[in-house]
Amino acid sequence: MKRVFIVLLLVINALLAFANMGVPYVAGSSHNVLYGNKECRVVREKINIEVRKQHIDDDRLHGLFRIQYSIYSESNQKIPLLFIGKGLSDAKKIVVNHVAVVPGLLDSLSVQQYPFITKDSINPYYEAQYTADERVSVMLDELIYFQADLKRGDNVIYVEYEADFGYYTYGFLDNFELQYSLYPSRFWRSFGPIEVELDLNGLADLTDSNLGKPKIQGQTVKWIVDTVGEDIQITINHQSNWLSKVLLWIQPIGLAAVALLLLAWLHIRWMRICKRRRLLLWLGIFLVPITCYVVFFASYSLIDLLLQKQSRHGYIVLSVVGYPLVVLCYGLVIGLFNLRLKNK
Repeated sequence: MKRVFIVLLLVINALLAFANMGVPYVAGSSHNVLYGNKECRVVREKINIEVRKQHIDDDRLHGLFRIQYSIYSESNQKIPLLFIGKGLSDAKKIVVNHVAVVPGLLDSLSVQQYPFITKDSINPYYEAQYTADERVSVMLDELIYFQADLKRGDNVIYVEYEADFGYYTYGFLDNFELQYSLYPSRFWRSFGPIEVELDLNGLADLTDSNLGKPKIQGQTVKWIVDTVGEDIQITINHQSNWLSKVLLWIQPIGLAAVALLLLAWLHIRWMRICKRRRLLLWLGIFLVPITCYVVFFASYSLIDLLLQKQSRHGYIVLSVVGYPLVVLCYGLVIGLFNLRLKNK
């Protein structure tokens, strides 16, 4: 009997699974560590990300980034610094050793005064080059450039801006993704540990990250990145209650499977004690699958209600088309069990 239930569950699970054509995804801002100078080393970097709502009447989340670099310079010098930022807010704040700095606006004419940014001879982009053998391709509208007056010894550079998160448009969760490139760290002589601090601000829950196990203090999540390797990737979602989390873990297909097992057990039990077994057999063959379908689709509305949003789930109509096959498979399994009852 246990094997019958397992086969039935696997068949129903495959038939209820629905397809999502492609992966609809809205890209967020792209940004990175400062491109630096081999004559300086970054002793430490601290990244504070405050999660905010994009608009009061909008569910989209974005982040306010406050980034502080502790830099050691071997001498008094003025060095060009830049970071690439696509889709960042216009309001950017840059402070070098407590002195506000206005970032330069670069176009095809003004960029000519900076020898480390050159036009590619074939392609329509530029190249930022700090060493003889290392360069990176850039577009002018992505560059945030400024001159930094560094004194000998310790220096502090503070950068502040707002950036959008990438997110998915299908499914219960939006999966807001934060990506921060660490590639430019190689342009410094050395790059110390990075402290990442994420302030969820009562708006979001941490879903995933590639930074290892975090330290959580209330609404603040902290990581220490000791080795600069792959880019920082963090995924968050709208804050939800414990019941929503349980239902999201089970998923509608899980709720439908539970309903199937319960109804199948009741169906078999009644067939054992009912004198009109044939009538009950045929009634169950049609009613049990359709009841599971009702549970399956109703669970979407229930989870949406708990999450207080209206989600989209691709081509659910494929599940409806599969109903006759569900009835057929359930009928075959229950029919086999009915034969066993007759043989007894």
